[in-house]
Amino acid sequence: MKDKFEEAKPILTTLMAAGHQAFFVGGAVRDYLLGRESGDVDIATSARPEQVQALFQKVIPVGIEHGTVMVRHCGESYEVTTFRVEGEYSDFRHPDHVSFTSSIEEDLSRRDFTINAIAMDVEGGIVDPYHGQQDLRQQVLNTVRDASQRFLEDPLRMMRAARFVSQLGFRLSPNTKEALTTSRELLKEIAVERIAVEMEKLIAGRYVQEGVELLVESGLVHELPIFRNRNNLVPVLESVTSRPLQDMASFLSLLVHYSTIDVKTFMTEWKLSKATKNKAHTLLDGLERLSCDPLPYVLYRVGEELLDSFRELMDSVGYDQLHPKTSVGKLFKELPIKSRADLAVDGKDIKELFPDEKPGPWIQNLLNDIEYHVLLGQLQNDRNTIREWVIEWNPHDPS
Repeated sequence: MKDKFEEAKPILTTLMAAGHQAFFVGGAVRDYLLGRESGDVDIATSARPEQVQALFQKVIPVGIEHGTVMVRHCGESYEVTTFRVEGEYSDFRHPDHVSFTSSIEEDLSRRDFTINAIAMDVEGGIVDPYHGQQDLRQQVLNTVRDASQRFLEDPLRMMRAARFVSQLGFRLSPNTKEALTTSRELLKEIAVERIAVEMEKLIAGRYVQEGVELLVESGLVHELPIFRNRNNLVPVLESVTSRPLQDMASFLSLLVHYSTIDVKTFMTEWKLSKATKNKAHTLLDGLERLSCDPLPYVLYRVGEELLDSFRELMDSVGYDQLHPKTSVGKLFKELPIKSRADLAVDGKDIKELFPDEKPGPWIQNLLNDIEYHVLLGQLQNDRNTIREWVIEWNPHDPS
């Protein structure tokens, strides 16, 4: 087993020593069987939440009303959930009630897709009542039991289906795809923030083109923010997702760059954070400057923190086809300054050169000019050198 499962084994053995059943479940098991790097390790058990609490020193009751607690072990957190079956989903997200059960098979019956309905015991033995391993081998997505019912319970599962296609390169079974197509309007019942989480994972998938293709073919794309009632944006979506993107800020930047949609509209409809908005503005500014400013200056404005994202966008807009030997990381490291704070002069220095002038935008404009020339190697980043250059070549004109 992988290290993550080995580290979590003591939780299973502790539960089993107390007479309870315990299994690894969820995406970590799926990824382990696929030979992929796994995420968080989740555990299902026949023990009731209060019994789990009694067995471990550090337990956080994160969702105890639904049978879930968080067990802290060796600095890691593990979700431990009691075997359960679920009632109706009147809010399209949470079951109205849950009932605990002693059967792992019954617990697996509530999962979304067969590839996620596989359990593994402490020795690596597999419990697979819905033939998830077969679907893994055939690279196909099937829901557990009736697809229409699964999507009705939680319509976000349709976005999860597209996300798994993007991440794994799987295809939907005919029945699952038909149910997704006919159920797509249910997505309007889901909070935009939840849809955005799945969309961000989808656009970052290795097989993002296949994921987007499913959105388009099924019509689910027309239920998404910004694309609803904007058919002209669908070809743009297909174009900008020709390769994986790092996050929603990168996605936003490309979509705005190639369409008439503005950042504010995108941000409002997708309900994205201010941090995402700021990042997108910086990336978009960099994209637009590629055609008119020297690359060192563009990279400087983008900043080191966003270099990887910007490198990705440069690839997407075909910049490397015009400049195939460009090394963004190398160019940035060679910049004489990395931020305005590295500049040898500041606004106070500039004002001292023109003591009779009132402070104003001219100071910032002059600093921008200095910054530009330093970045292009036309001016040494030395206080005295810059002062001489300002006086000789760029005197402030009070008029």
